[in-house]
Amino acid sequence: ARARPPGADPEGHGPAQRRGPRPQEAPAIPEGADQLGADCGRVAAGQGLANRRGEEIIRNLGDRIEEARANGWLGEVQGLQTSLEAARNKLASLDRLTRTRNRTPVVLGMPIIPGNNL
Repeated sequence: ARARPPGADPEGHGPAQRRGPRPQEAPAIPEGADQLGADCGRVAAGQGLANRRGEEIIRNLGDRIEEARANGWLGEVQGLQTSLEAARNKLASLDRLTRTRNRTPVVLGMPIIPGNNL
């Protein structure tokens, strides 16, 4: 059996060959979405990369929404809009995390060493 090209439907038609409305599908997960959130727990140096990747994902989703509208793929438009909203929210949360990361003091308290009676 021949492998389907990326983005092809079950019959092997690519996105440019599809016509008419598409069946309701689960919202598309933007390419690299896992990378967008991968830097959340890392040092701020990784935040610049995550922000650039997030902006790239958002631009790509916007282009894909335009293509889906032009082809009348209403289900695809809806799924892509959901993904776009999630990507924008994720990018905003990364920005908030970066702004507050170094400003919030952490109170560690005084260490207690068991068995040491001072």
